[in-house]
Amino acid sequence: MKIAERIYASIIYGQIGDAIGMRYENQSSIDEVVIPDQFSLSDDSQLTLSTYQSIIQSKGLSVEDCANGFLSLFNDGGITGMGASTMHAMKELKAGIPWYASGKRGEYAAGNGAAMRISPLIEFVDPFDPENRRTIRDYCRFTHQNEEAYSGALAVLMLMKTLGEGGSFNKALAKAGLHMFDSHVRDIVRIMRESSMGDLQTYIKSQDNNGYVVDTIDITFRAIKLGLKEDSFQVMLKIIQCGGDADTNASIYGNVIGYVQGLSAIPESILEKVPNKDEIFKLAQDIEKLVI
Repeated sequence: MKIAERIYASIIYGQIGDAIGMRYENQSSIDEVVIPDQFSLSDDSQLTLSTYQSIIQSKGLSVEDCANGFLSLFNDGGITGMGASTMHAMKELKAGIPWYASGKRGEYAAGNGAAMRISPLIEFVDPFDPENRRTIRDYCRFTHQNEEAYSGALAVLMLMKTLGEGGSFNKALAKAGLHMFDSHVRDIVRIMRESSMGDLQTYIKSQDNNGYVVDTIDITFRAIKLGLKEDSFQVMLKIIQCGGDADTNASIYGNVIGYVQGLSAIPESILEKVPNKDEIFKLAQDIEKLVI
């Protein structure tokens, strides 16, 4: 599969999860997921796209340019439903605080906002390389200066890397668990490899599912494991039907599944609803040009 197709499918599927999931965010009792006729996007997709656009503009990775791109989007009113940590960072960046000092600190900065927008780095970093991990951490810390938030983003990239190279889900978990630093996210990754799957929705409903990055990684990785074997779109709907942080859970899930499975994972009837397909295809081609 070509790089451009991987990127295109990853963005598109992530947007699909975001657009459907945002209608059910923070809900707890959902009888049926209704797919909207028109897709609207939230911060999950907006910040992911902004990160890609920053990479193209900088012809590579630049944390400062990425932070400035977020701030520009924020100033234009282009970020919908951002979390507390990202809001905190935008206000500090707007006040002139440099990116390396702007991120929110403390236990309440352990949200999933960094993990939800980290996928654009996949073609430019090796998450198993200690030197590259410093770059990944910097991309997280200008909004989330928290090691769990960084660990969650790192886990997403490690999963994408191994699965994208043809490795099995269990191999991906084993490799991530071996190379990650000590964190609650790493503990979840290690435990998941040895635990039985059970019913996905029953499991999700037993968790807090409120945006804490450790729970998000637990939920989305279990869903990805199922989605790699079953109808991935139906699995996405199962995630969304559980409510909670449905848009981010489904967006991360879509980013990973799309990257691994390509366009074949996306039902044609759903793909047709994505409004900015041409723009995303051009973006994916531009990313491929930077990589090859």
